[in-house]
Amino acid sequence: MAVGRVPNPVGVSWMEIAYAYLARAAEVNPDGTLSVLGADFHIIRLPRFPHLCPMALVVRLVGTPVSDELTFELEIVGPGGIAMPSTLTPIATITPSEARNDPKGVSETVTRDTTSLIVNLRSLVLPAPGEYQFQIRMTGVAVLERRIALLVQEVSRG
Repeated sequence: MAVGRVPNPVGVSWMEIAYAYLARAAEVNPDGTLSVLGADFHIIRLPRFPHLCPMALVVRLVGTPVSDELTFELEIVGPGGIAMPSTLTPIATITPSEARNDPKGVSETVTRDTTSLIVNLRSLVLPAPGEYQFQIRMTGVAVLERRIALLVQEVSRG
């Protein structure tokens, strides 16, 4: 999906998704930097299904926020186009602040020019092998979207 540009009626002309990727684990540090483990994978191999597969979604937006509040949503679509239960939900509402870590698994930091968001999917259960799509949306004045594909394969024990 192409990078979305959002018009901003208060003077800044755009905001875009700089990057979005999956990682084994990630967090926003108090100084605003990101610590990431096992990043940017697109294929995983698992021994059995269903499988508990904790991971993190890392997103960075560049530009001045188009609104006082930015709402992020996540939808995970599994093999066969079936939406995973209860995944189309707001995962964070971000307001300009210092870095914070939320006990619900969402970490964020906002500055004038960048917004970093980490969603820790600690209880993600993948029910079957196949292709999964992680659809992220940011809404404010307009909508930005990005999809991340993940191929999940079964490893034969032999």
